[in-house]
Amino acid sequence: MSENENIKVEKDYPLVWIIINREKYANALGSKDMFDLKNSIENSCKDENVKTIAIIGAGEKYFTSGVDLNEISNLDDVEKSWNYLYKGLGGVIKAILDCRVPVIAAINGYAIGAGFDLIYAADMAYAVKSAKLGVTAVKWGLIPPITSTVGFMMANSKAVSYLGLTGELITAEEAIKYGFINDVVENIESLKIKVKDIATKISKNDILAVEQIKSLISSAKFSPYIYAGSSTIAAFAARKETKDKIKSSFKK
Repeated sequence: MSENENIKVEKDYPLVWIIINREKYANALGSKDMFDLKNSIENSCKDENVKTIAIIGAGEKYFTSGVDLNEISNLDDVEKSWNYLYKGLGGVIKAILDCRVPVIAAINGYAIGAGFDLIYAADMAYAVKSAKLGVTAVKWGLIPPITSTVGFMMANSKAVSYLGLTGELITAEEAIKYGFINDVVENIESLKIKVKDIATKISKNDILAVEQIKSLISSAKFSPYIYAGSSTIAAFAARKETKDKIKSSFKK
């Protein structure tokens, strides 16, 4: 297990679990957490014993509620927003896409905003029955960068538009119907068993073939997203209207 308090790594070869460990804060990702998550993914990908990586949240309620809105509300110019969102969140997404082995999103609870973006970047996604998924960015005057760019490639385009434009959440059962995730299981124990089973199946295949398939799929996702989506969300995060919306919500 890694020594990082908020991002933990558990080795269960051929699988590695990366745990977002901010349960008290709905597993929200602050700036440091995003860079630590990025580094954990990159380091795990370099481990020759690793055949699959799974990302999961701590506890039984949140996969991750997304970026830390309190930090977002204090970004006062586009350059700071760019560093936070492009290098931070964008860095996490790029690390998943660049990883030589498949990455699975093990959705143990609410997956909101950046948490939903991680599902797009992941190669596969499995969720507990109680999970809720979606992007609430529009409610804060923000832009969901992946949903607004490669979302239509990943799932039912009308469902993608609905989530992006309304900010509403859907159930895990609805998410599988629309193609956002692979399957739904009853609880966290079943989720971990399912992910372990998938990792074992992957490990039995030719590793070079697995890596190449992963690379080709990631290339298709990466091209339209990484700059356009991040630059737009960075610009919107720096707006006074956005900061006012977020700060007013914390006062309620």
